[in-house]
Amino acid sequence: MNKPTVQEGGQEAEVQEPRRLNMEEKRKLEKLLIADIDSAVARYEAIVHAERQALYERLADTPVAEVRTLYQRFEVTKKQGEQLKKKLRELGYDVSYGDLRVASYDAKPKQVTEFDAQSDEKKRALATLKRSYVIRLFADHADTQSLFGSLAKDLERLVG
Repeated sequence: MNKPTVQEGGQEAEVQEPRRLNMEEKRKLEKLLIADIDSAVARYEAIVHAERQALYERLADTPVAEVRTLYQRFEVTKKQGEQLKKKLRELGYDVSYGDLRVASYDAKPKQVTEFDAQSDEKKRALATLKRSYVIRLFADHADTQSLFGSLAKDLERLVG
């Protein structure tokens, strides 16, 4: 469609409006947008998983003073337990203990809770991003050509 526009000096000129997309084209673009976001979500979840594992290892390797003290007490108790375990084995029973590790259930260290809160916030932002781009696409947004460019910027900002 051509739209007459008044320019300075009173002359009229024809301005080309962007062509509106039909439903089939919008559905194809929707699939591409969602695939890009889903791919970014998968990358982000892999990054978060690796960072969370590294955080767990770092917390286990360098625990705070209170945890170190408790673990040392545990080790002393464990040695005593080994002696009792021997006696229990002689009576036909068995007991086992584990090494120090960060628990992934119940109470978590403050650093893990903060890390989880940050990653959950980014996951919510990515879900909102998907919804907003699909709405912009189907609302006959005049600038559909720039959707993928702005999506790439938003994903870079959120996922990296």
